[in-house]
Amino acid sequence: MGHSHGGNIAIMVANMLTPFGIAVDTLITIGTPVRPDFQLNHDVHVGQHINLYNLNDRIQVYGGRFRHLGFGGRTFAGAENRRVSPVTGFLGRNRFIYNHENMHNNWSIWERYILPVLRVPL
Repeated sequence: MGHSHGGNIAIMVANMLTPFGIAVDTLITIGTPVRPDFQLNHDVHVGQHINLYNLNDRIQVYGGRFRHLGFGGRTFAGAENRRVSPVTGFLGRNRFIYNHENMHNNWSIWERYILPVLRVPL
């Protein structure tokens, strides 16, 4: 599981484990900037990839690259891309920082968007 660029690190780890015969059962990325240089390799098999994104999270898009090189995306090909409803912050404010920071540590988001689709291997 990784939040923000931590999701890209989780993808890198999955890619690095494959040559050792280690498979990843579940990969969860939350608010991760989707970039062409951080993708699962073609030979990597992940049992389940759940990706949470929020249209009010501008940090995810700005974290893609420097502005003049392009922006990051929100969804991964082959993942279960789950759009999270906007998160309100202090005094009900709907600001982009709340929509980035509160997705990974908000239990109600885990209950609503991750747990219902999470497949746990037996």
